[in-house]
Amino acid sequence: MDSNVDICKHVVVFGISHNTGSLGVREKILFAEQDIPEALSELCKLDGVLEAVILSTCNRVEIYAVIDKPDKAQALLSSFISAKKNIPLEDFEKHIYFHRCNQAVEHLFHVTGSLDSLVVGEAQILSQVKNAFSVARENGSTGIVLNKLFLFAITSGKRVRSETKIGKGAVSISQAGVELAKKILGQLTNHCAMIIGAGEMSELTAKHLKSAGIRKLFFANRTLDRAAALSAQFDGAAINLAEMPGILPECDIVISSTASPDYIIDVDDMREVIVKRKNQPILLIDIAAPRDIHPDVGKLYNVFLYTIDDLAQVAKYNVEARTNEIAAAMIIINEEMNEYFEWYNYLRVQPIVVSLRKKFDTIRDKNLTLLAGQIAEMPEETRNLIKNFASELTDDFFEMPSIALRESAGTSDWMQLSDALTKLFKLK
Repeated sequence: MDSNVDICKHVVVFGISHNTGSLGVREKILFAEQDIPEALSELCKLDGVLEAVILSTCNRVEIYAVIDKPDKAQALLSSFISAKKNIPLEDFEKHIYFHRCNQAVEHLFHVTGSLDSLVVGEAQILSQVKNAFSVARENGSTGIVLNKLFLFAITSGKRVRSETKIGKGAVSISQAGVELAKKILGQLTNHCAMIIGAGEMSELTAKHLKSAGIRKLFFANRTLDRAAALSAQFDGAAINLAEMPGILPECDIVISSTASPDYIIDVDDMREVIVKRKNQPILLIDIAAPRDIHPDVGKLYNVFLYTIDDLAQVAKYNVEARTNEIAAAMIIINEEMNEYFEWYNYLRVQPIVVSLRKKFDTIRDKNLTLLAGQIAEMPEETRNLIKNFASELTDDFFEMPSIALRESAGTSDWMQLSDALTKLFKLK
């Protein structure tokens, strides 16, 4: 493949991530899980949008799309986000990244390989991509291009995890939160913690807290059954959110990760907690997006509030230690990307190859028909020999232009060859 040739000309990615925008910016354009199917349907009704996938996590919001006018894609998707989220374009425009063609494909492979993550090597992003793709496919918003692209990218991510050590000793967001608690409070064996929310992130956080020896663990959730299931798993206590204010003063650590659109803890709530704790320090870690804890809570005396973006510094030391693994991961990513490009190349020339094959077969059959009367009296063995010879000759003539066409698909002159063959053989 010619590295200077953009192959996937109609594939784009539009997004804002932890690399380009703060949590405050990202949460403005975040898509709640239940809102994504509707957003996908609206996306695919826009002029020129043929396929789409929305990936929305606490660290990134991205739209992957196949668009027939890629030059206008950034403006189109910017307008979509502005209208959908009811925010002015200037509030997020400078934080956008937009990739086209090969760069868009490469970006997705880096995402699934966890090379673009807040914490390099974290495992959660791969399942998030798989879920985003599954939702889009079930919604009917993907087609042949994105289906194949995401399958290759997911396979690449799996290989990176299984064939390298990039995930060994990885500090996930939940791990980073617990490490931060240990740095601030020391050993956790004499401390009490509360986990708000009962999703996957909460379960991972509970595992790390138990491993760190936390003395007591509360699980608070709107649905008590889910909190009860986690409390049984980790020998904790389950409460519903209505009971939370009464329990918070007992807790030295609060880690919140819900899907609530509103703040779970505000400034007045925390003032009461601090009074009841007699000004003993409390550590709050908000790993939700949008945020569960009002930012001004961190201004209160002896309240230490940290967000997802703050946790990046806790995990930073791991990146340098994995330089060799990143190189190994890139080898796998490049292998899988090249396989996708080869498939895409074939997809691009396939109509001409099929048309050329049909043309050659038509010429063969026409001439065999003309010969039919002359060979009718010949022995059957001879007639079959003539037919087989005609087929083999046709295959030989077809092989040369078809191979040349496939090989040209990854170079700068594939269009010239395609046009030449189309005109020469009067292909449709």
